[in-house]
Amino acid sequence: MSLAEHRLCVKHVHANWIKRFPGKAFKDMMWEAVRAPNVQYFEPVMDVIKKASVEAFEALEKIDRKKWTKSAFRPGSNWDELVNNSVEAFNKVILKARTKPIIIMLNIIHQKVMKRLRKQLAVARKWKGDISPKAAKIIRDRENMIVQYITVYNGHSRYGVSKANHAWVVDV
Repeated sequence: MSLAEHRLCVKHVHANWIKRFPGKAFKDMMWEAVRAPNVQYFEPVMDVIKKASVEAFEALEKIDRKKWTKSAFRPGSNWDELVNNSVEAFNKVILKARTKPIIIMLNIIHQKVMKRLRKQLAVARKWKGDISPKAAKIIRDRENMIVQYITVYNGHSRYGVSKANHAWVVDV
């Protein structure tokens, strides 16, 4: 039995939802619900959406939460990507190859992958350091944000984490 979970590409869910509920406010609320890491964050966001529009709230409630919000993903899930951009990009690249016999198709895909890896390696060699400039910026931003959190060791690989009026227990 497969442990794979079927999920929806949230980019497509959003595209359909925003047709009925346009505007930056609805977009931001939906993405906040999508990215909510747990039910404690998710429910208040959904309450805000409900106050803004009961119809918008009900439209999201009709979609199985396990398929579109991180808060409902299976604990220990190995993949929490919310959009299928990488899969869609890969499928676009191999579209012509998919019409060929299997061996030829695999050779074409292999060549395309190797060509892309060479290009990426050439770009990476220009970096100042071991990680990409984009990753370095994310790390710097997170370092600035993390100083707002207080952690206390609770024993047995558990930590209490607090920030302003919020507190969590984290089991690492």
